[in-house]
Amino acid sequence: MDLPLGCWKGIRMVSGHDPLDVLRAAYPDVDATAPTQWLAELGTVVEAMPYHWLYWPPLLETHGAVFVDLNGYGQAELERVVGEAVSRGAPGRSRAAWADFVNGFNYFEIPYLFTRWPGPLGASEEAELALVRLLSEPWESKLHTRYPDRRFQVGVAPPDPSLGVCVEVRQVAPRLEPPAGW
Repeated sequence: MDLPLGCWKGIRMVSGHDPLDVLRAAYPDVDATAPTQWLAELGTVVEAMPYHWLYWPPLLETHGAVFVDLNGYGQAELERVVGEAVSRGAPGRSRAAWADFVNGFNYFEIPYLFTRWPGPLGASEEAELALVRLLSEPWESKLHTRYPDRRFQVGVAPPDPSLGVCVEVRQVAPRLEPPAGW
C-alpha cells in the first residue's frame, strides 16, 4: 500500500485523495459541484443521520484514558471491559502495554465501517484515505474541546495491507499512565 501519509501531525493532502476527485470518480454520471448538490444526489436525511457518530464520535473516559466509542460500548460496558483487563493483569506490565491496550480501542479499520461499496473494492483505498483526512479535523477538534489539557493525534495508522486503511487516535501528552493493578 503506497502511503506517503505516515505522519502524526495531521494528514497532508496527496494528489488524488481530494474528496471531490473521489466522488467524481465513483459517480461519473453525477453532475454536482457544490456540497449541497452532492448531498441531494447521493443521500437522504435518514442515511445522513449515522454520520453524526462518524464525524463527531462519542468520547468516553475510564481508568485515566480516553476512548473513541464508535462501537457503541457506552460508559458502563467500556468500564467493565477495561476493568476486567486491568484486574486480570500480570504484575510488571509496562506503560507501553497500557498505551497499546488503549490504542487498540482507538483504532478503526475503514473497510469494516461500511458494507456498501459503489464500484470495485480495488479503488476504495483512495476513498478510505480521503475519509481519514476528513475525519481527522473533527475528531481532533472534539478531543481538544473535551480534553484541553491533553494532546491527541489522529491520522492514518501505519500500513497493514491485510487491514486496509485504518484511522487511529493516540494520546501524546501527557503520556498515558497505567491504572493501579495494571
